[in-house]
Amino acid sequence: GTNPFVGNDAYFLIGHDSLKGLFFYCYTSAATTCTIFSGAVTGRMKFGAYVAICILITGFLHPIAGHWTWDEHGWLNTIGFQ
Repeated sequence: GTNPFVGNDAYFLIGHDSLKGLFFYCYTSAATTCTIFSGAVTGRMKFGAYVAICILITGFLHPIAGHWTWDEHGWLNTIGFQ
């Protein structure tokens, strides 16, 4: 979408079948982020806290940072970050 912070279209990919491949790529990238995090905290935190942080990473932080970088209207992309 045209919002440089979070976007404003393609929610749940409704009407955007061409984005399914990109969605899968971003989803696997977010999951990889959690596996890297799990390697850093193995045995050092409670499982419930780990699950909560992974939900935060995959559901909020990674999608927003991905939009900033990869969307043509994302603010990092508009200033030339790649």
